[in-house]
Amino acid sequence: MAAEDNQALAEELESINAIYGENTLAQTPSPETYILSPSFHSTSLRISFPSSYPETIPVILGPEASSANSKKGEAADFADLARQVLQSCFRAGEPCIFDLVEELKTQIEQRDYASTTDLASLSSDGEDASDSASEAGYSSDTPSSSVATTGKTATLGAASGAVSAVYNALIRTHHVTSRKKVGKVKKMAVHELRYLLIRSGGSPGLMYAEGSEESLKDWISGVSALRYKDYHLLRAPAPIGESRKLQSAPATKGQLQSKVDKLAAVSEDNPGYEEVESVAHFAEAVEKRGVLRWWRQAMGYEETGREIG
Repeated sequence: MAAEDNQALAEELESINAIYGENTLAQTPSPETYILSPSFHSTSLRISFPSSYPETIPVILGPEASSANSKKGEAADFADLARQVLQSCFRAGEPCIFDLVEELKTQIEQRDYASTTDLASLSSDGEDASDSASEAGYSSDTPSSSVATTGKTATLGAASGAVSAVYNALIRTHHVTSRKKVGKVKKMAVHELRYLLIRSGGSPGLMYAEGSEESLKDWISGVSALRYKDYHLLRAPAPIGESRKLQSAPATKGQLQSKVDKLAAVSEDNPGYEEVESVAHFAEAVEKRGVLRWWRQAMGYEETGREIG
């Protein structure tokens, strides 16, 4: 099935390649067959999309190509893992390739980590292991007027005041599933931040936040105390203007500054809280904040170090 014949697939094809890089998902001469080439593995996969996608699950046909340095059987093993992940993350009616790529990346990272680390030491980092009321001194009760349910938005308490300098930060965890912990993260945000975006319900767990430098540091300290599994502060608090300079390069430095100035209004005009269930929706949200490329680099989807202007 050609992408132009299926709007959902066409939109997913565009989004996948915008976030992970050109030709991450590419169509072959066969209209229904596509090649998925994840940056974190040497094996590419052939995927067949039925005409009824996303109502019907796609089929992973097998490995398309692998590196000459790949071990014997590694490509086939990766294809088998991808099939298992696809079965677990597919939901009828919802595009699934974002979640497939993210969960594959997480599982490959876990395997690499397990090869050099005693996994028993990770048991204390489980999602439920540290869900005690005394944890970090925060109550799990969250004011209903301050937050929103998944997929909706709300205004944070700290957003009502003026913020002279807006900073942002990004956190990644193995997953965010405990509603009790999410409640604590929200409550801390109500008092500390002007904007918070969470990706919950699957792997990876993601948190993007905006606020003053000190408020972000306090909030990050609180989130760290919750002992999320595989917690990583991917981007420490920094002026949001620096993040937005990483967007597509304009012709001149003057045009760049003009674009950054226009995007600066986003943080002032759109404070609040959002919670989404997919990486695709998380990417859409950070793009609206003007920091998509910054996020992509933090996630490892794009190389860093390229200067603009």
